[in-house]
Amino acid sequence: MVDLTRCISTMPTKLFFSISIPLVLLFAIPSTYASRCSKKMESIYGKALVNHTYNTIEADNLGDCLMRCAQDFSDKCRSTNWDIMTSKCELNNAKYEDHKVDLMDKDASVYMTSIVTGQSVLMTKPSIPTEKKNAAKSCQDILQSGRSMGDGEYSIDPESTGNPIKVYCDMSTEGGGWILIKNRTLSTPVPSIALTKSDDYRDISKHSQLDMYLSIKALSKLRTVIGAKQLRWFCTKKRDGSRIFHVMTKTNTEGTKVFEYFTDSSKTYRTACGSFDKLADDNSMLSQNCRSWGKDGDRLRVDKWNWEVNQDMRIFRNVARWENNYAFGMYKDEFSCDDQYNSAKSTVSTGDRWLVYIR
Repeated sequence: MVDLTRCISTMPTKLFFSISIPLVLLFAIPSTYASRCSKKMESIYGKALVNHTYNTIEADNLGDCLMRCAQDFSDKCRSTNWDIMTSKCELNNAKYEDHKVDLMDKDASVYMTSIVTGQSVLMTKPSIPTEKKNAAKSCQDILQSGRSMGDGEYSIDPESTGNPIKVYCDMSTEGGGWILIKNRTLSTPVPSIALTKSDDYRDISKHSQLDMYLSIKALSKLRTVIGAKQLRWFCTKKRDGSRIFHVMTKTNTEGTKVFEYFTDSSKTYRTACGSFDKLADDNSMLSQNCRSWGKDGDRLRVDKWNWEVNQDMRIFRNVARWENNYAFGMYKDEFSCDDQYNSAKSTVSTGDRWLVYIR
């Protein structure tokens, strides 16, 4: 057998550390292959090796993806691409070191070169601050403590219970420290309409489950235990090029009222204009016309967030809506991103995405 200490020590320190890798995966490796342990396993976030994928499968995380590579008895697998949002694992029959021109940018993807010995892979979980005793209260805490390793999955323990949960942290956008609380990335142009509500804020650990959403009760608890003050909404559609709606609440008085409205049971619609900032990639008509948002009784275009919907769904359904023109929403067949909420007038494509973050 291979000297495990020596093999593990070859793991690079600059990996996509925030990916959740399972327990140490050890497959029998003949001693004649021990020298291969000197090769590094290299992971690169935001990249994928194209033109060399021979099989695409489902994987729970990066570790599972690599395990599938190891277990491929065709002995073809030399590297993997794992998509964080869709959990798709692509098995490649080549490494980027030999085909650098084919290593391309791809959002939310992690490329990894594996140590492959026959059908064997040796890997271990990197030593990062995700253990129970070191778990922070939030993504913001991790960032401010200097322990951020970039965008990805981290362990947090908001109530210091000693039982942390894994969440997806955006550590780069507008200062970072954002927790993903709602994800709806379409893997088909005919999206599922099934949705499951959770009253437990800890279910943000299920961020990859596209049908899950937190109730107002859960959001209220979450904002309290992590000390959150802001929300951010992002969506993009391939229709008409790349439509992007991307805004975050301000930390001023109006922005705070909006944050509180979306995370508690208040029935008072909040003023839109002056309560949010447009992010650099936002190219939406919706964000430029906030005075036309909303409905209050029979009055339309009242400069208000949201629309008359169930309070538990307000954070993702008709969040911002300009009647008969533009909207942001992801509910059943109402998939709107700077286009009309009416499904008959709103088309979707594979890869269209709606995300909601809190910090």
